[in-house]
Amino acid sequence: MNLSLIRADAADYSFEPARFDLIVLFYPLDRRLFSLIVTVLKPGGLFLCKMRAQRDGDAGPMDQTDPLLGRNELTALLPEFVVLDQQQRPVGDHGVVEFVWEESQG
Repeated sequence: MNLSLIRADAADYSFEPARFDLIVLFYPLDRRLFSLIVTVLKPGGLFLCKMRAQRDGDAGPMDQTDPLLGRNELTALLPEFVVLDQQQRPVGDHGVVEFVWEESQG
């Protein structure tokens, strides 16, 4: 088994299509990266994500500049993916959402 690790700012890195089996994305929220993740993850690959999110009681839609992920927003940003695990918990004045996703194999 070959293992290649890349630690980089995803916004600045030049990615090749279908290159990765695993992508881990922890903070901060940059909505521009989600369309990139779809193209660089191999079919059946895993995406692990932990981000600041709205709490369950918060209302109102998110916009592109909001630093908090909206309720069910990640599902809308990654319709090609299947949620394997999801947890959300309150932290201070916001929530934290943790996801494990698998790229759908069609």
